[in-house]
Amino acid sequence: MNDSLRTTNAQPTLLVGSATLVTAGDRALLLRMPTSPTTARTLGARAVLLSAPGSNASQLKAAAERALNLFDHGEGGAGERARTIIVALREQLGEQSEVCMVGLLRREAWAASSGNLTAVASLLRESRHVTVLLPAGAPGASAGAAQRQGVVTGRVALATGDRIALAFTEEEGRALLKRRPGSASDGAELALLLASEEPPPPPPRSASQTSDTLLAIPADNIAQAKARARARWEEGNDERSELIAAAVPPKPEADRRRPELPTEPYAPIDRAAQEVLAERRGGGARGGVSTRGPAARVVQPSRDARSREAIRRAARARAERSPGAEPEIERSRAERGATPPSRLRVAAKRLTSAAERRFPWLATRVQEPSLDIERSRDTSPKQAIARSRRRSASVLLAAILITAVGGVASVYLNQTNPTLDAAANARESLAEAARAVDEALNPVTNLLASDPDRARTLLVSATEKLVTAEAGGAPMSEINALRERMGPPLDKLFLLTRATVFDVFDFTSATVPIKITAITQGPDGYSYILDDFSGAVYRVDPAAQPNPRATVIYQPGYELFGSTTGRAQTISASGPDILIFDASSNLWRWRPA
Repeated sequence: MNDSLRTTNAQPTLLVGSATLVTAGDRALLLRMPTSPTTARTLGARAVLLSAPGSNASQLKAAAERALNLFDHGEGGAGERARTIIVALREQLGEQSEVCMVGLLRREAWAASSGNLTAVASLLRESRHVTVLLPAGAPGASAGAAQRQGVVTGRVALATGDRIALAFTEEEGRALLKRRPGSASDGAELALLLASEEPPPPPPRSASQTSDTLLAIPADNIAQAKARARARWEEGNDERSELIAAAVPPKPEADRRRPELPTEPYAPIDRAAQEVLAERRGGGARGGVSTRGPAARVVQPSRDARSREAIRRAARARAERSPGAEPEIERSRAERGATPPSRLRVAAKRLTSAAERRFPWLATRVQEPSLDIERSRDTSPKQAIARSRRRSASVLLAAILITAVGGVASVYLNQTNPTLDAAANARESLAEAARAVDEALNPVTNLLASDPDRARTLLVSATEKLVTAEAGGAPMSEINALRERMGPPLDKLFLLTRATVFDVFDFTSATVPIKITAITQGPDGYSYILDDFSGAVYRVDPAAQPNPRATVIYQPGYELFGSTTGRAQTISASGPDILIFDASSNLWRWRPA
């Protein structure tokens, strides 16, 4: 194992086998061990076992290396990546080929197989070692989600000392589990044995003086530990910086053939100088040659100017053709009065008559006929007051009519239709969302890699616009198409992974009703569940397939150490123990055997 990966936690260790490619006939085996703390945490030890009838050694080598390269640079869960790789290898090598992939991390192991090839694992379960076939014997491997595309996947929890053997037959795998580390074996055999073990402690430092120095300065263990932690932290930063630099696309470069200094276009001699030179030549052979300067440009009128000129010409033509220029004969007052009144005048007359009938004091009084001119001109004070009142009433009535007509017109013109407004907003929102998605997913700009913040802003805005469009009744086909395009980029920007879900244990078949209020993972990898109805704590063992079981580890009403157990309120895992806090304010500790 690499010295840079030396920690106090359990690490993948190679006990039997070779870390290089091993081939024999139409079979091949390739193993990769972690080389840095990052790969030990994310990838671990991974191996692929191939069997392809009719393939040579070079084809098997290329297929094995391609499988592990795709796994190292893929995305998603380990099981789904392995499934995709196995399907691609079977299409490349043929349907008769068989592939098995195995991975070993610090606390778990996974396996995927497409045929009879299988791995054999020795796992510590309840203080005894149990032999399990992987991936067929993993929890949930019999579910439909784990058996898609002809590939079975599964994963199990690991404890310190667990082993996994990979061979072509089950018998070879079981025999490989019984080997001891350091036993005599053929380094080129098509089998390997991996284990999850803690690294050996460093040799104790000698207290005796090993050099001929005059002073013996004791070593500071805390300072050395800080220095090693600092070195590991810097290595992780360097590796992260390299990955970020590799993901950033190179900047576009300018054309190297283009001159660096700006160039000025050719400026010809002006037209006046050309004409003077032509006159001095005396109209010779080059006298009639056109000058090199730009030709006189004819300014074309704009579109508005052409429209105004066309309207002016049409008006002039109509004036010339029509008799409008002839003097109009003035009609007499009697002739003008003979014409029928307009509808507006009729309505005003009717309204005035109705007002006079309603308010008699507003009616106009006809003076008595008289031949006395001076008498007809004189008016009494009562008549003046009546005349002023009539004028005021007329002005007030006109103002009321104008206000009423304006109010009715404004209400009619400003009326809104909620349905039409919602439809218009939906169309605008759908169009804006489509523009935002096209800009974010444009392959030319590639905002997902060059400017992730801008791409995230555009896609989130498009999501909000699609919600508005859906509420306004926009076509669902267009909305769903945009959401399908936005799904993978949003998952990548927000670091989301599509996980597969499978049933571990079904409590509906229990004889008593159970209400789960809390769940936690114990130090042994099992799930511990708190029942709110009974106040008990159950331990779920998914490894007991095909019938997993739930065992009661805590139940209220028992006398323990001078106290009575109460209803469990909360549960949590702490180190190797399960902590249970009951309703009586007691804290209980339960440790798996």
